[in-house]
Amino acid sequence: VAGAESAAGVFATAGQRAGVESLAFGDTVPRALVLPGFDEHLLGYRDRSLVLDPAKAHLVDPGRNGVFRATVVLDGRVVGTWKRRLLKSTAPVDVTLFEPVNTRDRALITTAFTPWGHYIGLEPVVSFG
Repeated sequence: VAGAESAAGVFATAGQRAGVESLAFGDTVPRALVLPGFDEHLLGYRDRSLVLDPAKAHLVDPGRNGVFRATVVLDGRVVGTWKRRLLKSTAPVDVTLFEPVNTRDRALITTAFTPWGHYIGLEPVVSFG
């Protein structure tokens, strides 16, 4: 594909600036991801039931008006939402999970905010509500 190599270089450079290594074809995607409100993981498909329980859709798009909240993804499924504040030296993050998760998965979710913290230049302080 023409230009794919240069596009991959742009993403690799952005990933390095954010303090994360780039993924190559065949690499494993992290189990926990924190995504912005309009990420195509959720919005790229008409039928979102593979990644979001339809009974929880109102928690991601509460007004049913297309304004989607930032999401927490675990093993490919949306399991919660997150909101952040930007302070002088930290970025408090409030995570709201749709269902309880075990301690190891909470740690994975917390760690998933590290690259974002590098990107914005602030320490994320994650709390679960």
